[in-house]
Amino acid sequence: MCSERERKPLVRCKTELLKSLRGRRSQSAFSGWLGYSSNVQYLWESGRAFPRAARFFAIAERTARPVDVAVSRLYPRPPAALAGRSLTKPEGITALLVDLKGNRSILDLARSTGQSRFAIARWLAGKSEPRLPDFLRLIEGVSLRLLDFLSGFVDPLTLPSVAPAWRRLEAARRTAYDSPWSHAVLRALELEAYRELPRHVSGWIAERVGINREQEEQSLKLLSEMGQVRKRRGHYQVVESSLVDTRRNPEAARSCVSFGPSKPCCA
Repeated sequence: MCSERERKPLVRCKTELLKSLRGRRSQSAFSGWLGYSSNVQYLWESGRAFPRAARFFAIAERTARPVDVAVSRLYPRPPAALAGRSLTKPEGITALLVDLKGNRSILDLARSTGQSRFAIARWLAGKSEPRLPDFLRLIEGVSLRLLDFLSGFVDPLTLPSVAPAWRRLEAARRTAYDSPWSHAVLRALELEAYRELPRHVSGWIAERVGINREQEEQSLKLLSEMGQVRKRRGHYQVVESSLVDTRRNPEAARSCVSFGPSKPCCA
């Protein structure tokens, strides 16, 4: 999950993403290669115009970026709703957005993405198609996995606007693999009962999570080093509440333990 302050750089990556698809070709040469008579790539990279979502996927396919790999970053397995649908066509984009929306209301989706509910309603009904910036906002808003989605097209470390967030996400995943209790400890720090303590009490979290004091201290140390928590006024405070998706490394994720019956340490 990305914090609110990180979402702006995430969607600013649109021009960087389009530039990465171009590769070493010049803007004008790439535009011609795509079949345009004008230098449309310049307009895209300068932020003056953007392709629609289906057109973006068509460009990705032409540049040998397998679209199915990017989509697989959003799902543990391909959904039946997308069977036989091509994301290079507007109807495929509609099917993807409807499936990702799930049971969420359009109003809730508008709030989480900063988009107009009227525009979202038209996109979901297939009456219009989002441009790339709007599409990326929707991906982040409905899945919170935009970074993983981007990694299906390009190494996120090559996109300056998202590289820091990608490094933090990968580091958090390594922490979850190496110290599976750390995520449970992170959630425990958000408990109201902990915040009501006069100050941090060593062993308090361990008792509630079901670990020993050494594991508690190790987890707090790792979380502090990762910048996910900080100690202030006698308490550890969560700097950035993160949902660490470990499905990119299923074997490592199998070693994770549970924090209670309904709060897995890895989502």
